[in-house]
Amino acid sequence: LLCEREEIGPETRGYSETLFQFYLIAIEVARALGRISEEEYTKLDNDAKKLIEDMPTVVAETEAWVNKNMEEFLQMEKSAICGYGYNWPTAQEGRLKFFETYARPCTYYEQEEQIHGPLRAYNDKNYVFMIASEGDIELKRCVEIASYYRRVFTQHVFVATCEDIEVTEKDLKYSVKTNDMLSTIVYVTPYQVLSALLCEAVGIDTKVSPIKDRSV
Repeated sequence: LLCEREEIGPETRGYSETLFQFYLIAIEVARALGRISEEEYTKLDNDAKKLIEDMPTVVAETEAWVNKNMEEFLQMEKSAICGYGYNWPTAQEGRLKFFETYARPCTYYEQEEQIHGPLRAYNDKNYVFMIASEGDIELKRCVEIASYYRRVFTQHVFVATCEDIEVTEKDLKYSVKTNDMLSTIVYVTPYQVLSALLCEAVGIDTKVSPIKDRSV
């Protein structure tokens, strides 16, 4: 991986770099095999270049969102993350990041599955994070489900999006946008930054292994 040395055990840069590298490999292979036109290739390649330029903005806006909601985040005892399409795996990675760092119970679901199975376990102490990515039906459902959670279960609902939807003061609305495949790099950023800043706030040093001094 061309991401230099990770400074902490829970990878962040390495995950994002892996996604980016495989995206570049995929579009080069697709071009070579004639699966995409030269025009399509140029657009996808330009999308990647623009994302690199936009990432400082993504990180800055994410950090501002975390700091604005930090007092509430510090009260979080259990959480759930949901996504759909390309960003269902992003929900999985976000959950892993919380487990690796902040060590609070967290689950992940595909968006529709999250309102199907675990509702008996939800109450007003639950924190629900939703990834509102591209998708006509799914995006509309995301807005509806977020409203439902707030009405029925908890006010601790946080939506991250680059899309043109109505958001609340607790949500993260990015000022930049990329294509749906590259959006996985954007939408994993809230969980990477949130995990890092929460650990810093409560004194968890993620550079220190929790098991290296334990006997096997």
